[in-house]
Amino acid sequence: MRVTIEELRALMTAACHAAGVPEQETALVVEHFLAGELRGKSSHGVAKFCFESRFFHERQAAPEVVCQRGVFAMIDAHREIGPLSATFAVTLALDKAARHGAGVVGLINTQRYGILAAWSEQIA
Repeated sequence: MRVTIEELRALMTAACHAAGVPEQETALVVEHFLAGELRGKSSHGVAKFCFESRFFHERQAAPEVVCQRGVFAMIDAHREIGPLSATFAVTLALDKAARHGAGVVGLINTQRYGILAAWSEQIA
């Protein structure tokens, strides 16, 4: 069966909404997994979204910095959806790098994500 990207995006969005993912966060999650598919990494694209979306309802709270010192930080993601917690972590790492010349961030208790390219490109 063939579907358009728009149809696929709509189905993925509906799945996020059914799992209680807020509208403003849904787009980031959907676009992350679609990017994996469109970059030819199908194992980290729609198939990964279908598997991971079963756990979206397990979110407990927003990611939280639980320890930090200088260039280092540790984040408890509280079972946040992978693309959302990774975005939080990369943003913090970039902030620390801008301030200190380097940023090292650890991330625990997170759900999984698809491709890492979006964050490595942002860091580069």
